[in-house]
Amino acid sequence: MSDKTLQYATDILSKIQSKQIDPDQLTTEQRRIVVRFLFHDRKMTKTEMAEVLKVARSTIYEDRKAIDREEVGATFIVDEIEMVKDLVSSAEVAIARLFRKGKEKEAFDVQDKLIDRLQTLGYVKRVAQEHNLRGQISLLEVLGLGTNQPTRSTDASEGFFTPENERRLVADQDRSDQGH
Repeated sequence: MSDKTLQYATDILSKIQSKQIDPDQLTTEQRRIVVRFLFHDRKMTKTEMAEVLKVARSTIYEDRKAIDREEVGATFIVDEIEMVKDLVSSAEVAIARLFRKGKEKEAFDVQDKLIDRLQTLGYVKRVAQEHNLRGQISLLEVLGLGTNQPTRSTDASEGFFTPENERRLVADQDRSDQGH
């Protein structure tokens, strides 16, 4: 609960206690702010909250259910987005390190696993896989929403590359593998 919301809840409660506001005049949103405060900060039971707000216990029960859904939903969305950001960031670092070490095949494997994971999570749409010689889409193509137009063209050692650079690196790796 933010400081502003906390202050708002305490102001409403103060006005209810001093009889400046009749609890029946509160909107559902105002009542839920007060319920959230009474539950989290004052540790009141549903019965106690119903008495303070002059509503049925079932109203407090419904308010708590709605508050719980909001809190769980907001937490899940934030956690999921943070998890995806961390996943992409870690993969980009790993890909860049592998390219710097000359391990292009391993870099592409990390990239492929990242793409697969993002598709599994529903963050990347599965598209026809005829984008390059290996039949897999490049990270740039994914970030460019499945187009062959790179969103940024820089050196492959930075972890970002064009489809043409990718084809060249795969061909170089294949020649290197055949020579050993």
